[in-house]
Amino acid sequence: MKSNINSTYFTSVRNQTLYIIAIILASLMTASGQNDESKLDKFSIKKMKKADVVGLQVGYLKKDGTIWSGSYGKIKYIDNLNVNDSTLFMIASCSKPVTAFAILKLYNDKKIDLDADINQYLPFRINNPIFPKTIITARMLLTHTSSFKDNWEVIEPLYTTEKGGDSPIPLNDFVSDYFTEKGKYYDSAANFFNKQSGSFWEYSNMGYAVLGLIIESASKKEF
Repeated sequence: MKSNINSTYFTSVRNQTLYIIAIILASLMTASGQNDESKLDKFSIKKMKKADVVGLQVGYLKKDGTIWSGSYGKIKYIDNLNVNDSTLFMIASCSKPVTAFAILKLYNDKKIDLDADINQYLPFRINNPIFPKTIITARMLLTHTSSFKDNWEVIEPLYTTEKGGDSPIPLNDFVSDYFTEKGKYYDSAANFFNKQSGSFWEYSNMGYAVLGLIIESASKKEF
């Protein structure tokens, strides 16, 4: 991310411990040399220390369904509590690689075109109201060039922090309320940049929320 975005994000969570949730796929097994849990532990601890992360939870799901997981480090710098398999983590941008994988799977299955207007796949139209004739594509959403702005006055109060708590707001409703003119979170100045989509880069969480809805629409499954 750009340094100013990093600063903004970490300022908003400065009183929380930095956690990372890592989903380690076949590459982790390759990196560790073999299916050896002790080597996976050593590999994970090495990566945790290199990243200067206080606590880490790692999971590995094999093709046959076998699961391995590991818990490392502390929950907080100031507490002497170890991370375990019940520790809650702030998922945040760790969901973005999963989103990107799903979009590319749909592209590979010829269910979406990365360079088509996203409105082909959405149940309602989304455009930057300042540039209503400029199309926005899935590729732009993936690469943070969509011109969608994160309105933190809307987003931050909606964080779900209860144990096991998915958001009570359906994805379709949230995206509609944020991007369509009659929505309760709509604000043309706060939700969109005054720049044409595809012409510049700016990190966008809301762009990935739209990708999630595209995944639902194209796959006919909940994100």
